[in-house]
Amino acid sequence: MKIYTKKGDDGFTDEPDGERVGKCDVRCDAGGEVDELGAHIGWCIEAASRQDDIRDDLEKILENLFAVGSMLADGGSGKAPLAGLGAKVVADVEKRIDDVSASLPDLKRFILPGGGELACRLQIARTIARRAERSLVAMIDAGRKLPGDALAYLNRIGDLLFVLSRLAVARAGRDERTWTP
Repeated sequence: MKIYTKKGDDGFTDEPDGERVGKCDVRCDAGGEVDELGAHIGWCIEAASRQDDIRDDLEKILENLFAVGSMLADGGSGKAPLAGLGAKVVADVEKRIDDVSASLPDLKRFILPGGGELACRLQIARTIARRAERSLVAMIDAGRKLPGDALAYLNRIGDLLFVLSRLAVARAGRDERTWTP
């Protein structure tokens, strides 16, 4: 199988569901944002090599992001692998957020990114998750189908990456830097 097809040289791409769309189509943007988030999650996994619980969380996120990407490529038909990414997965993420948050000091101020390499990588991934989430909203605004609970999932992932970043700072023995207006 060749990596290049030359089919996209005119600014269009063939989606797996057979639709040919412009590369700036909202569906392509959303898929690209989810793909970029997955790449950054992979980078975070490498930095979390000695923190099994965080690494496990990130590996689950990565698997689910591939499900989200396949659902986006599927065009909302519901035939994509793991198209059942739904309320239970979102609830599981919420439970993990609550568990991690309970182990951290109460949040009283805005947290500035920093506190070690893993914490910084997680903060970058969080911002990409938020951008991917906005891309999914743009799909909805453009009248495109959005499968399952993909939007809620990306929203919770941003929250989970934030609390995992705080956890990484604590485990690194560093103080969180806060912003005081």
